[in-house]
Amino acid sequence: CSRCHVPRRPPPVSVVVRSPRVPKKALCFKGSQGSRCQSRVKAAVEFARCEGIVPAPESAHTIKVAMDLAVEAREAGRSQVILFNLSGHGHFDLGAYEQYLAGKLQDYTYARKYVEEALKDLPRVPNTP
Repeated sequence: CSRCHVPRRPPPVSVVVRSPRVPKKALCFKGSQGSRCQSRVKAAVEFARCEGIVPAPESAHTIKVAMDLAVEAREAGRSQVILFNLSGHGHFDLGAYEQYLAGKLQDYTYARKYVEEALKDLPRVPNTP
């Protein structure tokens, strides 16, 4: 701070997330909307080549969305900060990356009935403000 000439630390992410001044975008993939493997893995491979981290498949969905938002902002000519969560590495999923790089990975969509069947066994969690 200016009184003690010690630089301020940035606020923790949780404070930023709660701030009404920071727009948030939460995305929910319902049913089969989030199952396009090739575009997600392509984004994850591009991220790995740029950052040196092989992301887990769960993070690949988020990386794809973050990249899409960055392209949108660039094309609109606006500066934008995009924050996403990289939840883990993809070392256990190297087979999927290998299939993608060999041109053998195919998009797969789960049948809606299987998604609904899996969801029915999840415990109900009340919404919290």
